[in-house]
Amino acid sequence: MLFRPYEFTRRAVAEAVAHPVTQLCEQSLFRSQCWRGDCQPTVADLWQDGTVSDQPSLFSASADEPVDVVTVYTDGACSGNPGPGGWGWAVSPDGSPSGAGGEANTTNQRMELAAVLEALRALTPRHPAVHVVSDSTYVVNCFRDGWWKKWKKNGWKNSKREPVANVDLWEPLIELVTTNDVTFEWVKGHSGHPMNDFVDELAVAAAQQVERT
Repeated sequence: MLFRPYEFTRRAVAEAVAHPVTQLCEQSLFRSQCWRGDCQPTVADLWQDGTVSDQPSLFSASADEPVDVVTVYTDGACSGNPGPGGWGWAVSPDGSPSGAGGEANTTNQRMELAAVLEALRALTPRHPAVHVVSDSTYVVNCFRDGWWKKWKKNGWKNSKREPVANVDLWEPLIELVTTNDVTFEWVKGHSGHPMNDFVDELAVAAAQQVERT
């Protein structure tokens, strides 16, 4: 699913937590609470009619222009694990475009995966070179160390010969990673990194919104 560009602020995330309005995104993987929009300055305003941001869109580049690497930060959150969860992604350095959504009964690992998957689904149609920054070793190490190759070879069984969790997310994610120029980087969570903190706030806000509905 594609998200038109808009600007987020920390105040916007705080307002999003308290705001009752959400949209059901028909293109969402989870067909659950998924936020989309094209206006500023707040997420609350974004879910309603508003003014389109004048920030240039990442999706408007000419086909003749050289392909630049887009850096996207992703994060997942879950209350209870399992419990209500949310995911969020945002493009560096300005946090625009970005997206968030969630599930009513999920796990933290599933939301971490969903954040990357939804980010790549939004970005790769126009930007095949994407650098993903995540605080999830579950996601980063899988691609860094090639876990997924062993899982596929063993019929989606892990080293303990147990079924791999979240195969329904791993398979489309692996397809996107292997058919585009996607790289991964780990960042320590809750360490004061502005973009990591920002997507964490998006994921937490999404989880709280799902929990209230």
